[in-house]
Amino acid sequence: MSKSYIIRKFRATESTKNIIDDLLVSFTRATYEFFIHLLNGYECNKENDGWTPVPASTMTEVWGRDKVEWGSLIEAGLIEVLVLDKIELANGFVLEQTYSRYKGLCRCYRVKIDVVDVIYETFPKTIEEATNAKWYNLMKNQADKVGTTSVLTDDTNNSIPVLLKEAIQSIRRCPFNYTSLKNYIDNFDSATTFGGTDKDRRRFQNDKRCFTKMLETTTHLENGLAEYRPAFEKQMSGRLTELLGCLQTGTKEMKQAAFEGVEGVRNYDLKSSQVNGLIQWFELANIPSIDTTWLKKYLKCDKREYADQVGVEVGVWKSCFLALIMGASLVKNPTKDDFVKPDLAIMNYLLEAAGEDEEVALQYYVNFFALVAPLKKSIDAWQKWLIEKHIPTVANYANGKQTVINKTGVVFRLHEYKTPEGKWTDLNTLKRRLSAFFLQGNEAAFIHHLTCVSKHYGYEVVSNAHDGIVTIGEVPIEAIDYAKEASGLVYAQLEEKPFCD
Repeated sequence: MSKSYIIRKFRATESTKNIIDDLLVSFTRATYEFFIHLLNGYECNKENDGWTPVPASTMTEVWGRDKVEWGSLIEAGLIEVLVLDKIELANGFVLEQTYSRYKGLCRCYRVKIDVVDVIYETFPKTIEEATNAKWYNLMKNQADKVGTTSVLTDDTNNSIPVLLKEAIQSIRRCPFNYTSLKNYIDNFDSATTFGGTDKDRRRFQNDKRCFTKMLETTTHLENGLAEYRPAFEKQMSGRLTELLGCLQTGTKEMKQAAFEGVEGVRNYDLKSSQVNGLIQWFELANIPSIDTTWLKKYLKCDKREYADQVGVEVGVWKSCFLALIMGASLVKNPTKDDFVKPDLAIMNYLLEAAGEDEEVALQYYVNFFALVAPLKKSIDAWQKWLIEKHIPTVANYANGKQTVINKTGVVFRLHEYKTPEGKWTDLNTLKRRLSAFFLQGNEAAFIHHLTCVSKHYGYEVVSNAHDGIVTIGEVPIEAIDYAKEASGLVYAQLEEKPFCD
């Protein structure tokens, strides 16, 4: 079962180190490391707008009691804390609630957006600057000459599955248009390229950070082109996360600029992969309470029809719908208090779409709930089947530990969700994580197999996009058929599409 942790490495140049040292000169070493952890979270937690949850127990475990001066960081204007609710007392004083033991919510922190801009201005802007810079691991306060390389072991220090290792080793380089991408970064204006809001600023900050991280391993080619060396680590489902983000987490605008003019480049996407995967799992269960009708109709319809019925943009609908497929919770009678619950992603998507107007968001939610009710019933039945029927059939038992493996070869440790008496704990979390483990596992296995056979079929995979790949050369139907069979994702549809619609 996953738990909160503090990063051990944050790589930065001497220029970046100096500005952070100046900002935090009056703070303790523990506070310095806490700030760096939040800066890393700002970069990694895009879906949560850069908010990083850090339980007080984790602070005490890592740094000792009362060692982190987070209140002083707020007073200094360096970070902010997420406010869950405001309570007006009788004397007119407003009390801000930033955590809730009752709801299991710890404080979430974020480096302030203007502070991030100041820090990011110190990043290398060219290949030469990155190559000649002196690099440090700010969490250890020491020079770092090693750089970032792929992680080929898991959290127990065992080797990752062979399929993942071979997929990582197959992506040896990623060529890109250095001139075009640098021009995009240097001349970016968030108001015209995106929308000018703080969220848009964070999208560009992410692109700027990704470009800088690419520069760490970039070498020049001819005609304004260059190439960098991607590095990866595995996710719990078997997906590959590109370390430092780079082009995997860049915006579509960044990717378009990066691959402009790169000869032979093709962008492939697994069409409706989650829906097709869920249909396949529903069919495997083969019980009357699980119906594929809703999903099959959905594949044939324009997604705007569904978005219009809820009252939101298509992008918001897709985010909510995919969260539902991956096991996100729904509540029958929601209140405004539900908007702060971290496991209710759908409600938070709708609150943002409503411009933080809770009344409007609740109406969106009512519309969404009514629209997906038949599907939710089937998902609930499928998750029940997973726990009660499928797991007992396919689970492994060794040394008193119960585990299950997906199509990537990654292991899910079921025993971590059981009491010493063998009873399930936190069943809702288990259902969500198992759903993602199996659905994303099939999808990832397809992508990995497609990557591993690339040399044999005459194309080169240069970027992994979770549910897609970027290649040099065309992926032939024979490779697709092989990946379908090897991954078990029989309904997979690989389609080529532009980086920007």
